[in-house]
Amino acid sequence: MQQIDTVVYRILILGILGVTGYIFGKTGYFPENSDTFLSRFIVKLTTPALILTTLAGYNFTRETLVDGVLISCLAVLAMFLSLLLSIGLSALLKLDEAKSKIFRMHLMLGNVGFIGMPLLGEVFGQKGLVYAMFYVIPHDLLLWTVGIYVLGKKKGTGIRESLRNLVNANTIAYAIGLVFILINFQRLAQEYKPLGWVYKLLDNAFSPLANITVYLTMLFIGLTLSKISVGGFSDVFRRYPTYILVFLKLVGIPLGVFCLLNVFGGWIDSFVKTIVVLELAMPCSILVTALSGQYDGDTEFATENVFFSTLLTVFTLPFIMHVIL
Repeated sequence: MQQIDTVVYRILILGILGVTGYIFGKTGYFPENSDTFLSRFIVKLTTPALILTTLAGYNFTRETLVDGVLISCLAVLAMFLSLLLSIGLSALLKLDEAKSKIFRMHLMLGNVGFIGMPLLGEVFGQKGLVYAMFYVIPHDLLLWTVGIYVLGKKKGTGIRESLRNLVNANTIAYAIGLVFILINFQRLAQEYKPLGWVYKLLDNAFSPLANITVYLTMLFIGLTLSKISVGGFSDVFRRYPTYILVFLKLVGIPLGVFCLLNVFGGWIDSFVKTIVVLELAMPCSILVTALSGQYDGDTEFATENVFFSTLLTVFTLPFIMHVIL
């Protein structure tokens, strides 16, 4: 119970920052396009710094690597099951092509990089952050391959274009981090004092920058939500696909996977299950919304999905944690 209280407390802190960003956006307190600048600052600087400082500073054991590979495999399996479910539901709901592709991508992909990774690091410490990274890696691979294919198949998007999108600051940071893991960087830094001195200098320089990622992210989320228009009361009933999607995304699929893991995965470490389930419980991916306009998706539908799922996460995530912890 104490752990759940701590989790709720952390989420409330982050929620306050999100509300602050929302108020700043609505009142015009921040300059125009602040959300764009903040997004690039997070994606191109603080998140790569977070990845590198974490992977360079973590003492990886055989158990960590086994758990990490297992998380990645479970992530791929869960996302493909979500995709299959979304294909069936989009047909059942008779969604048009533009709305259907967004429905499929949002049910499969979540905001695991912007919110999930830093949030789990904030709640569970360095171990939570490292384990969350093992989920984010296959998630991003699927986003820029399967995701782009589904979104852009009507426009002839090729595999080569999808693969080009994989090369960015975060994937480069993951690649360097993988090298750190393979060479056991922490052991080398302890054995060779000059290397250790350089590492400590760089770590002291970039760790404070990395540590603000989660707080900047919540401000960015608030700023983004402040610019989203979701219509009026008259639109309540036409949004039923969004309601179904958000319920499945935040509650149905995470709890369904949790039950499956308990029935068929009794041998799996409980912390591994926790990371997978919580990453699945993250709100709809903002990046899918950003890409929807480029690939003729229903941007309005995508925007509503992000808006409602992000707001409701403040309530659903503590509930999911109460159930699984």
